[in-house]
Amino acid sequence: MSEPLVGEVVDTRYELRRLIARGGMSLVFEAHHKFTRRAVALKLLPSELRGKREVRGRLLREAYALAAVRHPGFVEVLDAGVCGEHGPYVVLEMLEGRTLDGILAARRRLSIADTVQVARQLCDAVAHANARGVVHRDVKPSNVFIARNEIGEETVKLIDLGVAAVSEDKLEENDRKITKAHEVVGTPEYMAPEQLWGRAVDARTDVYAIAMSLFECLTGEVPYVGSYPDVLVQVSNATGPPSVRDARADVPPALAVVIETALEKEPSSRFQTAAELGRALVAASGL
Repeated sequence: MSEPLVGEVVDTRYELRRLIARGGMSLVFEAHHKFTRRAVALKLLPSELRGKREVRGRLLREAYALAAVRHPGFVEVLDAGVCGEHGPYVVLEMLEGRTLDGILAARRRLSIADTVQVARQLCDAVAHANARGVVHRDVKPSNVFIARNEIGEETVKLIDLGVAAVSEDKLEENDRKITKAHEVVGTPEYMAPEQLWGRAVDARTDVYAIAMSLFECLTGEVPYVGSYPDVLVQVSNATGPPSVRDARADVPPALAVVIETALEKEPSSRFQTAAELGRALVAASGL
């Protein structure tokens, strides 16, 4: 099997125009629908992964999860299927803008007002997903897209549910086999302790990841770095949540307390939902 190339047509109707992003688990192309001419983002598997049942299942399950959590704070899924030549694919709305990690790479950190604005929208989207039985498990700046519409308004959108945990009562039998609540998946720096330890995840796991992303927005860094074993040791040895004000002194104390509460090691000590976290952040910021 060869890699998909610009100019090829997926499933008789999506013409690949340019490669947008290449990750370890997927390729994302700008594509045009041959009949409607609509520009879309089309996600495919690299050729070496197309034969792996679990990876194929995850890609198609992402389409299901996005449909299940339909919300302005998530990228919209438009289509999905299996092409005889190119394997499984997911079609998403085409967004204009930049990922949050791209913005942080350019600016290093955000203003307090911008951070709270991102947080408010992010918490709203994640709370909506959690209420529908979907735990994202990989909230991080590279999965947060700051989309810009035709008149320049910006909206926060989550763009990847590839490792989301979905309530089993919402899945077909085959999908349940690739959904393991205790599976260790995600990006170590943003993973909650229970996720690192391979324990059950729930809405409070996403609360932690949101808070860690906000910590990075405010300070330009994450407190735990390295490979999975490195982060596991650092988090396990931590006696308390990382201090926001030690990394950026002008953060209001009340706002720092909210973020640090969401970064508590024990899930029961955090905000219990993303909605609670969002309300606390807005109240503490005074914005």
